[in-house]
Amino acid sequence: MAVGGWSGRPREVALGEVALGSVARALARALALGLALALALGVGAAGPAAGQEASDLSGVWRGRYDCNQGITGLTLTLAPAAATDRGSSALQGRFIFYEAPNNPGVPTGCFEMRGAVGLDGRIELIAGAWLLRPDGYVTVDLSGAVSEGGAAISGDVIGPGCTRFALRRDAPQVSDEEARCTLGDVAAAR
Repeated sequence: MAVGGWSGRPREVALGEVALGSVARALARALALGLALALALGVGAAGPAAGQEASDLSGVWRGRYDCNQGITGLTLTLAPAAATDRGSSALQGRFIFYEAPNNPGVPTGCFEMRGAVGLDGRIELIAGAWLLRPDGYVTVDLSGAVSEGGAAISGDVIGPGCTRFALRRDAPQVSDEEARCTLGDVAAAR
């Protein structure tokens, strides 16, 4: 007899001639969500840009990411850093998050990031020190790829309950959320 409706076998759903188990359905949903997020932000499906240098990525990148708190606004500022090993170019930056129009109430926060972009266009950024930390938040890492043409970056957010991020190169104007994470404001907040 099944307990709580569990028969001991995974339930399968027929999709045309292919039957998908629960793991495959979850993977398909995750891929569809990532693709939908990328398309909503205008990120193309082209492969990573080869031969990217850190200086090519310098500037302001804006978009969104998804973690436990829901879709969240993200501004990533990047600049070249000291050299790394051969085959990659070092980056330093700032991860600034804030409420998205469809998810009000997310607090503003920011932290430093360091990482590299490889010759294959893969970008890896590791979280550093908090500059402005809302209660209950943790830093996250980013692992992604620069789009062909270098106009977008998208990939995975590495952290508890997180999924994807998608960013587009933007003008260097400072928003209210970003102004809260300037060095002077952060020092005053401490």
